[in-house]
Amino acid sequence: LEYPEETHINSLEYEHLAVALKKLAEADDNNYTEDMSSYFFSPQRLAEMTEDSMRSSLEPHLAGHYLDNMKKRSELWKEVGQILLSHFDGSASKLIALAGGSAPKLVELVFLHFPGFR
Repeated sequence: LEYPEETHINSLEYEHLAVALKKLAEADDNNYTEDMSSYFFSPQRLAEMTEDSMRSSLEPHLAGHYLDNMKKRSELWKEVGQILLSHFDGSASKLIALAGGSAPKLVELVFLHFPGFR
């Protein structure tokens, strides 16, 4: 179990994380490349995610709030990237298309392919 350093605020809420993720996505809009390899949420980048790279990317956007379980979170992001690359040609859109517009089918596919989300 990780405990925050005394300098961190222990009041992280969902909206703090959502804002941080939004800021990372918005920054990607300014760094678009045709192959999307520089995109923060690309399967290639997610597949290489480490605890340190996740922390250094998110912390500047968390306004001093502490995000716990960074190691586990980075492992899950890494898993998502690896599975998208190995089973869906690196495309979340292909995963969604396989569900054929069915939310229950999408949940089934996520359950089937992504062990960390079971």
